[in-house]
Amino acid sequence: MLHSLCWLRLFTALREHTMTDKPDAPGTRRGTIETARHGPLMCDLHPGVAAAWRCRKCTAILCADCPTETMVNAVNIRRCASCQAPLWLDPISDEEQNPNLFRELVLDLPIYPVRGDGRFVLATSLLPALLLFFSRDIMVADFVCGGYAGLYILAYAMAVLRTSWHGNRHPPPWPDLARFRSDVLLPAGYCILSTGFVFGPAFLLWRYLPSGWEILPTLAALAGAVFWPMAVLSLNVHGELSALEPRRLVISIARVARAYTFTTPAIVLLGVAEYWIIGGYQSVSFGPFMLSVVALMWLLIIQMRFLGLLYYAHREQLGWFDEAAMAQLRFK
Repeated sequence: MLHSLCWLRLFTALREHTMTDKPDAPGTRRGTIETARHGPLMCDLHPGVAAAWRCRKCTAILCADCPTETMVNAVNIRRCASCQAPLWLDPISDEEQNPNLFRELVLDLPIYPVRGDGRFVLATSLLPALLLFFSRDIMVADFVCGGYAGLYILAYAMAVLRTSWHGNRHPPPWPDLARFRSDVLLPAGYCILSTGFVFGPAFLLWRYLPSGWEILPTLAALAGAVFWPMAVLSLNVHGELSALEPRRLVISIARVARAYTFTTPAIVLLGVAEYWIIGGYQSVSFGPFMLSVVALMWLLIIQMRFLGLLYYAHREQLGWFDEAAMAQLRFK
């Protein structure tokens, strides 16, 4: 009996030793889960080296140097260094490397508008505001100052969106008027077009439905508010009308559902605040009017920065420019 007990204790000790001290084999789930829980993902084969690839077949986590490449019909084919399977490697996203990336970037939003060229942009935005304030009672001047300045500011908002999805830390300068079509008219048109696309049904229902059906325009407007951020982002990133296909928008939202659920209410609330500020322009004196212009620009920059960071932190999950993901968007 004592002899059997000794052997049992020895077996238990050896088992605990192998479970705790032995390094994980490449591709095992234990190493992946523990690494993701405690810090950035590291390569299974090269400890301490940041991971860049994940094998869908054996679940190995590999660094950039691990995959082997072979030429097949003049095409480079990557193979997993663990199981040697071709065409099963997926790039590891920034969010997997740093699960808090999006949150860390969002926490930096309040001071983003005053970085780099942002201070100059906020200061010079007061120039058309001066003209607008002193010409509020003149219809033609109001149209010129308000219309063209509004179009230019809208184009700047799209520039903030564009530079944010590229990962730039500072706000962009004002759009170049010498390139009016590409830097002003086209970006502003994308924003107007996507806004009309998602809120157009609500407007038509409100305009043409008889009284007693007010619930339908309200529901359509709420649906438009949900789809608007992804519609603006998708059209600006792709630059083609097919980006507004409802099925594509739904699939894209589903891929980043958690972050989008957090982003959309914030962007909508910022939009409501901007609308409230614009609505009070006609009833304030000079000082509050100028402060409201700065506040409007501040909120608009933060709003578009928020949306751009959504794409920057989740671009791998969205997979908009990955061939397999694009095929799924088209044919799913």
